[in-house]
Amino acid sequence: MTVPETHSVDASLERAILLGLSAEWTAAAEALSAAHRRMISPPLFALRDMGSRLGRWDPEKREIAVSRRLVFEHPWDAVRDVLLHEMAHQLAQRLPGGNRETAHGPAFHEACKILRADPRASGRYPTLQQRIAAGSAAENDRLLLKIRKLLALAQSGNRHEAEAAMDKAHELARKYNVDLQRLPGRRDFASVFLGKPALRHFREFYHLSGLLQDFYFVQGIWVSAWVVEREKMGRVLEISGTFANVQMAAYVYDFVN
Repeated sequence: MTVPETHSVDASLERAILLGLSAEWTAAAEALSAAHRRMISPPLFALRDMGSRLGRWDPEKREIAVSRRLVFEHPWDAVRDVLLHEMAHQLAQRLPGGNRETAHGPAFHEACKILRADPRASGRYPTLQQRIAAGSAAENDRLLLKIRKLLALAQSGNRHEAEAAMDKAHELARKYNVDLQRLPGRRDFASVFLGKPALRHFREFYHLSGLLQDFYFVQGIWVSAWVVEREKMGRVLEISGTFANVQMAAYVYDFVN
């Protein structure tokens, strides 16, 4: 098994990641109905050098392979995103007509709904973070830049100036969402992890997550996720919203931390 020179990978880290893929697969399978759960069984898991491809389900080997580049260059929610996509391919082959369809046929789309995977994804699709970054138009970029400047002013030693800057940032976020509701057409939404999965989170983090939900138009839920360093399932805050709101909330989270 060849390892790219750009990654100094040791066997223990690869083992922890593979255990994580297995644990995430099991968690997703356990959330299925009994009928769907009986359709699939645990596959083999592998990390492979796959070029531009991020994941692959191989029915002959009964293997889900994930790109080394993905697991070492992107956060865990992007890895799990790819895993669920490949798991949908696995399940699709057991759904009615699935073994006679193209890779992204109706059975695959049905499997994506069942697993809450992204049906628009493919083996070479951009990662979760890349899709969020690409989902922002120039106008939204200007909005984010204004909010970033205001948050920088909120560090002022002058309490009144700091509070005024923070209030203005919140006002811009509210105005953006009021205007967004008036626009016709379809809006894309995304879900992303804030921070890294952990076995425990400090109280301050819960307060911060509440503020993001109150002021930046995202919905937060605590989800189970693999903690690579501890080789156990932990929890992480996942926020959902429009691309721009997820970007803003994630930036505020990083800024405050």
